[in-house]
Amino acid sequence: MEIIYYQKQDGHVPVEEYLEQQYEVLESDSKKVRNDKMKRLAKLEAVIKNAAQNGGVAGGMFSAPLNGYAFQELRIREGSQNRLVRILYFSYSRKKLILLNAYDKPDLYEKGGKKKIDKEINDVHRVTNQYYKDFLQNPNQYKKYE
Repeated sequence: MEIIYYQKQDGHVPVEEYLEQQYEVLESDSKKVRNDKMKRLAKLEAVIKNAAQNGGVAGGMFSAPLNGYAFQELRIREGSQNRLVRILYFSYSRKKLILLNAYDKPDLYEKGGKKKIDKEINDVHRVTNQYYKDFLQNPNQYKKYE
């Protein structure tokens, strides 16, 4: 399966932008921070490639369908950061793995914060559902994953 990014009509590429924001190696980063970012990014890429090699399913604890949506989520735990990375995706015509959106989900909810976080996640899912519909209407509007 070919891996591609969903690209919005305005040229923005949500998953690519998320990855750049989270894992860009900066000149000011220490060697330890650089290595950590590269290691975490390599893990994400391995999970994405695994899903593509297995027909859109990463398997095990790395992927799950989302109730009420036609897309799924890749689940990657970043232990030292105490967060869970979610990449929302779907397979298109059994030929392409479309990366729609990405976000961080806290591993531990702060006391009384579950409703707020659940609302934020539902908002991300609704936006992603619009990305899904946009892609289906414009399946040639994408950016190659590299």
